[in-house]
Amino acid sequence: MKALVRYVGADALRNQHWLAPLLTYLAALAVLDATNGPVRSTYAASAALLVPIATWVTVVVNQSEDPVQTSITVVNAGSDTRVRLAKLVTAGLGCLALVALAMVAPLLTTSHRWSATDLGLGVVAHLLCGGLGVAFGAVCSRPVLRRTAWAVLAAVALCLADVLIPNCPPAHQLLALPASDHPRHVAASLAVTSVETVLVCAVLVAAAVAVAQRRD
Repeated sequence: MKALVRYVGADALRNQHWLAPLLTYLAALAVLDATNGPVRSTYAASAALLVPIATWVTVVVNQSEDPVQTSITVVNAGSDTRVRLAKLVTAGLGCLALVALAMVAPLLTTSHRWSATDLGLGVVAHLLCGGLGVAFGAVCSRPVLRRTAWAVLAAVALCLADVLIPNCPPAHQLLALPASDHPRHVAASLAVTSVETVLVCAVLVAAAVAVAQRRD
């Protein structure tokens, strides 16, 4: 699996389509950091923004090869499921780099005091949103959705739903967390959000793999 992830990562880096989501996220972080708000609120916003960016990155990685190249990779790997999972792992690793940028940037620009609790909340929030974005990308990529228009519409709809629907994990719930300053309430809410998000991600990835196997 490690060799397969290295191959997928090298192939995705060569096509340079990852540059667009990277620059978009950097621009969004620059705008958020320029507001010089509390670190916790900034982390919540940058985590929510990571959902569509992670979705975009995942689609880029999943579709870095054309169908013929993907077939060759599957033959060499011995399993189409392994190839799909390797691409999701590669996308997740790429999103970890974005998480690191999102975590460091506010600490360098804010004039507000911050604590270890803020850092912990920020790390968990970004990991949850990045993971959900990867899961969204799994169901919006070939061969689950072959047409680009449908893939874009599905990705936009999923990301907007996650932010706008009340109590929808994790983005909507995370955006509401800064309103509460009680550590126990924050910890309990974050624990519930984490469990719900992990379950949603598992269901989406399993569904994407199952649908892709039928369409191959």
